[in-house]
Amino acid sequence: MGKENELESTRFFERTAGRFLPPETVTEVVRLILATDFRQPRTGDPDEALLIDLDFSILGAPWPEYDTYRHAVRREYAVVPNDAYKAGRSAVLRRFLSVPLFATGHFAALEQPARGNIQRELELLAASS
Repeated sequence: MGKENELESTRFFERTAGRFLPPETVTEVVRLILATDFRQPRTGDPDEALLIDLDFSILGAPWPEYDTYRHAVRREYAVVPNDAYKAGRSAVLRRFLSVPLFATGHFAALEQPARGNIQRELELLAASS
């Protein structure tokens, strides 16, 4: 479960909106997109924190919405064998549970619902064959 999504997003941005913007704006937007890779250390930059919180907000959505999201994630990794997917996805979810998810007050209310959704998904992964 790599950082391909972030790289694809930066390429898409550069190809589309990037050609209409000043180079320094393009550089900053690319930096912010790459910051959404959860494995990257957080810098404390308020714009970065807000974008990451927005990106993670799906984790704290009501269960039906989160359930749709988790199925979409599985479809995205459809080429990955089930056992490998379960192991990789479980590792990502456990990492999410090991740290605070949201850094801004705007999204603080999503912390507990997000943890509940993540725990529920972990249980579903463990129970699936």
